[in-house]
Amino acid sequence: MPRKRPTPRRTAMRWKITIEGMDEFGGRDTAEMVIVKKFNRLSKREIGLSISDGKTIMACLQQVVVKQQCEAYVLTSRYCSDCETFRRIKDSGKRKIRMVFGRVEVSNPRIMNCRRCLPYFFDASLEWLRSMSHGIRQRAVLNPPNR
Repeated sequence: MPRKRPTPRRTAMRWKITIEGMDEFGGRDTAEMVIVKKFNRLSKREIGLSISDGKTIMACLQQVVVKQQCEAYVLTSRYCSDCETFRRIKDSGKRKIRMVFGRVEVSNPRIMNCRRCLPYFFDASLEWLRSMSHGIRQRAVLNPPNR
């Protein structure tokens, strides 16, 4: 009985690219992407990477680099050089930045002022809130709602 030769899979060739970025604070970000080339493209004499493949690789690289840069910027912005502590984050949202190779979505935290270095700011804001609530109470007593 003759042996059948295994038929090669004619689906695709795959390349897996792993990008790893490290910052000076010890943070590490990794991203993986896969490029798939079909064998029928070889018959069309398309060898190597196309421009669209290069754009895909650069867009992935840009995502990792921009996110890591933004995280490092937030970390350094949170540090108060006067009292050498980290300021708290009030809340956080997302922001889309348009770049050369597409949009990058990054976190956009709002950082609170330092309570140790700017205590007058918090005292003033509390006084303002108290005066506002006192004014609202007075208006409610003087002008009761009509029923």
